[in-house]
Amino acid sequence: MLILSLDGGGVRGIASAVLLRRLEEQVPGWLDHVGLFAGSSTGAIIALGLAYGKTTEEIIKFYRDKLPEVFKQSWWRRYATLYRSRYSNAGLKKALNEVFGDETLGSLQRDVLIATYYLGQREPFQCARARFYDRSDASVRIADVALWSGSAPVYFPSADNHIDGGVAANNCTVCAMALAESRLVALSSLKVLSIGTGHYPTVVEGGDCGLIYWGQNILGPLIDGGSEVAEYQAYQFLREEGTYHRCQPDLSEDIPLDAVERIDDLVAIAEAVDLTNTVDWLSAQVGPATS
Repeated sequence: MLILSLDGGGVRGIASAVLLRRLEEQVPGWLDHVGLFAGSSTGAIIALGLAYGKTTEEIIKFYRDKLPEVFKQSWWRRYATLYRSRYSNAGLKKALNEVFGDETLGSLQRDVLIATYYLGQREPFQCARARFYDRSDASVRIADVALWSGSAPVYFPSADNHIDGGVAANNCTVCAMALAESRLVALSSLKVLSIGTGHYPTVVEGGDCGLIYWGQNILGPLIDGGSEVAEYQAYQFLREEGTYHRCQPDLSEDIPLDAVERIDDLVAIAEAVDLTNTVDWLSAQVGPATS
């Protein structure tokens, strides 16, 4: 089974979509071999879109056309970010409903694994926990799952008591491998392509720091560290078979998750990525690349 796993990263998801389009141009038909699409946050939107039958070009168009409205900030939210999210989720809800309508996970022809984080409830008591959705959650609307997984804290309100899957598994590669194994797919037969949304090397100052410092600086290490753990685990699991590959663009500067004004820059970054190793790996899994 070929698994495609897509990281979270807000607007940087357009870079992932461009990478997928380029791979499709050089290894035609490879997406047809994918048996499980996995994703978190913006990666969840792409994964669901592909499983739903959208082309990479349609997904890129979605980012270009819809994200300026998704990340449109009302005047009062600009001055209330200590108490409210930066953006309403109305634009994101509308965009997802326009794409998926009332279709449910059970209607998908190929499986998905979507990471979210459920906040729990008091009555009746249910504890907060990571929650993963797949095609067995047949009655759940696709648009709802995409919204839940994309509800990044600070940026958007929680949705139906769910928040961004990135707080649990921004890179859900190993989670997808676990799902495949639970369905009696041998680990040795898995082929896994993991796509990132871009990495900017940073240095986090340590020392004797308190709540104010770590409250502003801990999120990056938590999300990046979790993604790197998943990368390490997947590589170790499939090292002997050589059937795991990670494609992660390098960023020369930090690009915020809501930087819609940088869409063209992100497209240019993705267009410039050297995909030679990824194309060679992918061709070895599904067939030869075009010349």
